[in-house]
Amino acid sequence: MKNRANASAGERKSVADMRECIQNGEMLRRVGKAQLAMHTFARGAREFPDARWQFLYYMGSCCLDLGKYEKAAKFYLQAWTLNPGCAGVWAAVAECAIHFNQLEEAVEMISHALRLDERCANAWIAWGELHEAREEFEKAAKCHETALKVDPDCTRALARAGFALRSLGLATGDRGCFERAETMFRAYLEHWPGDESQLFNLGLVYGNLGRFKEAAETFAKIIELNPEDLEAKKYQDLSLQDLAQIEAGHVSNV
Repeated sequence: MKNRANASAGERKSVADMRECIQNGEMLRRVGKAQLAMHTFARGAREFPDARWQFLYYMGSCCLDLGKYEKAAKFYLQAWTLNPGCAGVWAAVAECAIHFNQLEEAVEMISHALRLDERCANAWIAWGELHEAREEFEKAAKCHETALKVDPDCTRALARAGFALRSLGLATGDRGCFERAETMFRAYLEHWPGDESQLFNLGLVYGNLGRFKEAAETFAKIIELNPEDLEAKKYQDLSLQDLAQIEAGHVSNV
């Protein structure tokens, strides 16, 4: 009886350790340290063989962050081999197909993912990315918002919806799209305040809204996190120039 109790405690500890490893890796990803996250997930794949497919999946996501799409696809396919019934893995492979402009194949994969689980947020995000590839930004935004409806805690859907809405605003000139994009990026950053990519996107949205002071302040936050970020410095300077023009009365921010 005692041995059985000890075994159960050991299993719970193993599950807790596995979740902690995933959480640590995800935190590293969100602050732009995908390479370190990759090492964390690789360790998890070795230490938790029963959950190896999950760690392979996250390693694929790290490769996406690093722009290594072919390597990402290999990790996702390995995860798929171990767990072909996971809708999220099908969606991930579809995202790689979208990157390689294999859109028809992506449609089939996403459709299958949703047949497996119609509430798979990542499958709806993949639909959104497919529409983005076709420059159908309104449809893309709706897909990402559907992902949020089925999983309100999906921060990735917040970021993708923000991107699609900003793209729609640029295409249509609709200020409301930028305002909705701001809401999405701000909600995302409440969860991951150190994510430089989404801080950058929020800064761009402030610029689109003519709120150059807030734009400059947002780019300054990125520079605090990463003093070597030349793109953030460039946009901070541009925002400050636009702000100076407004304060001098030369241009309007409306």
